[in-house]
Amino acid sequence: MDVNWLDKRLSEQQGRDAGAAQDMRQTMRCKCQNMGRAIESAVGNVGRIITDLRPSILDHRGLWAALEWQAHDFVQSAELALDWNLQEPQPPELPEPQAMAVFRIFRRC
Repeated sequence: MDVNWLDKRLSEQQGRDAGAAQDMRQTMRCKCQNMGRAIESAVGNVGRIITDLRPSILDHRGLWAALEWQAHDFVQSAELALDWNLQEPQPPELPEPQAMAVFRIFRRC
């Protein structure tokens, strides 16, 4: 909608006197800055959604590291304390579909 608004205002610029045209250019600059912030926010949101769906730590470090990461992320946002103690040796790695299911269940709890 903002792009269409800009397109319409640009096509009207030739009919404006110099002062009005300068004011409209400033308004359009502000609109472009707002659009830029909205795009940056959308890109950040998409990145968070992708990470929430399948965090890369699950692929690179395994289920147990992903569970620890998720637990720390939760307690940080909830301002809680966490006593995470996964003793060595770590439990065996699960096949990818099961590991993803366990991670998603853990995240929902």
